Amino acid sequence: MCEKKVLFQNYDFLKSQIKSLKKVCVAFSGGVDSTFLLKVCSDVLQKNVIAVTVALDSTTTEELEFTKKFCKKNDIEHHIINVEQLQIPNFAENPINKCYFCKKEIFLKIKQFANSKKIPHILEGTQGDDKHEFRPGLKALEELSILSPLKNANFSKEQIRYFSKKLKLSTHKKESSPCLATRIAIGEKITKQKLDAIYECEKFLQNLNFKNVRVRLHNNICRIEVNKKQIVRIANKKNRQAILKYFSRFNFDYITIDLKGFVSGSMNILKD
Repeated sequence: MCEKKVLFQNYDFLKSQIKSLKKVCVAFSGGVDSTFLLKVCSDVLQKNVIAVTVALDSTTTEELEFTKKFCKKNDIEHHIINVEQLQIPNFAENPINKCYFCKKEIFLKIKQFANSKKIPHILEGTQGDDKHEFRPGLKALEELSILSPLKNANFSKEQIRYFSKKLKLSTHKKESSPCLATRIAIGEKITKQKLDAIYECEKFLQNLNFKNVRVRLHNNICRIEVNKKQIVRIANKKNRQAILKYFSRFNFDYITIDLKGFVSGSMNILKD
């Protein structure tokens, strides 16, 4: 009971934070966190909310379409800003802090847009759990004075999913899907061709009903991660042959299955 009371106190604190801002621009990717944040902002501030989605080289068609449909359904003003991610200085070289350079460019663009609309506050969906992960992009948010209400209210991913379900958001059960560029080994150049290959291969595996899919690239070696319980199924003859046939179009030298299964952020560990 005590835990539930704290949970709802956090929710009330989140709403009071948002209400005090009066008018906001929300960076909306369509993920679990930013969808929840945008919905709460819309409920609290109504027409004093504008959603901004930044379309990058790594943004999938499904993600972009979801943001459009969500905003239309919830009557939220929505703008899309195109950013050529691979042209961002230092990003394509894929240093370990590439997310810093990407976030800095993204939020500079959003800030320019917000200023043109005379909106004083920009919000984004970093939450409490993110503080414990390797997130070089957080430095860029601090430098640009971007607000993170979910983190300030100490929301965890689990709590966000809980309230998302209560708000009847389809994202309450959506799998996390970080930027496709995070699937490429640190130091290996990021290209549109590689991003497209990762996207197509992951989509293929998802269509075979594999969960928490990651297709990670180490030079020209493809390393597949799925839930541990699904490793046996992915390695059976039928699926193995189907995967080999489909993945062969991308000319990988080797196609491998990681026996450890899905590990969030594993490319931050494997840097060679």
